[in-house]
Amino acid sequence: MALKLLIVLTICSAIIIGNNGQREGDDEEVDNNVYQSLGSLPTYAHGLSGQVFADLSDRELRTVRIKHLYYDGAAPDAYFWAGNSDKPDTTGFIIPDENGLRKPLKGYTDADIVLKLPSGKTLNDIKWLAVWCRRYRENFGNVNLV
Repeated sequence: MALKLLIVLTICSAIIIGNNGQREGDDEEVDNNVYQSLGSLPTYAHGLSGQVFADLSDRELRTVRIKHLYYDGAAPDAYFWAGNSDKPDTTGFIIPDENGLRKPLKGYTDADIVLKLPSGKTLNDIKWLAVWCRRYRENFGNVNLV
């Protein structure tokens, strides 16, 4: 609910300010897309870090951008992962990588990527987004959306 309100307020402020206005805070506009910061990925393992944003220009609320993404790629079964439990766990689901593939993640060095949630899922449906290793059931870092 809090994310829905934040997204509605941000969209309203973007409409009021217009494309040429100055924005404050962690929001940014790139290529006519408005992004709302969801937070930073903490480094729990494998050098993971990055800044996570919701693309508010996507009316379906299915698009996520990760800026300055670092991950060593060494885990055997790691994926972008999301869910609605209290914290990342096995009940989550795979978010396809920036190429739309559902395969273990490769390494990233200061990457800027865009992810699309699977069909039928929106940012309003999830409580967190993580990089998760299915084989070892390990969370390498996550951001909470609520």
